[in-house]
Amino acid sequence: MLSDSQVKSLKIEDGKRHADRDGLVLELRPSKKKLNKVFIFRFQWDKKPQTITIGNYDSIGLKEARNIAWAYRELVNKGIDPRVQNTEQQKKITFSVVADQWFQKYKGTWKDFGSSPNPGALHLSTKHSNS
Repeated sequence: MLSDSQVKSLKIEDGKRHADRDGLVLELRPSKKKLNKVFIFRFQWDKKPQTITIGNYDSIGLKEARNIAWAYRELVNKGIDPRVQNTEQQKKITFSVVADQWFQKYKGTWKDFGSSPNPGALHLSTKHSNS
């Protein structure tokens, strides 16, 4: 099982893939600028090996990657293909949802919060809504 300090200290000489648990694997991908450390989930579906990219270590961290891998493992154990589940969740994401997440993330960075834009006034979710 990997620890945060182990992940931070990994170098490309240490190998290409490092297994954690529940199908979680850390893959080392060198680029010109730096070494990318990417979490992938490995599992068997229809007796064939499959993978899902979870995300970059710098973005999500080891704890969150383990939680995601555990959730994927639970889906596999229930007979649900996590790739299909993942695709269906992505279809539910709208521009309005992304815009609201962006606003919540960056609203504290403006100098005067009172002068920040009000996303509710833009009516992002109603102008092009399917309903």
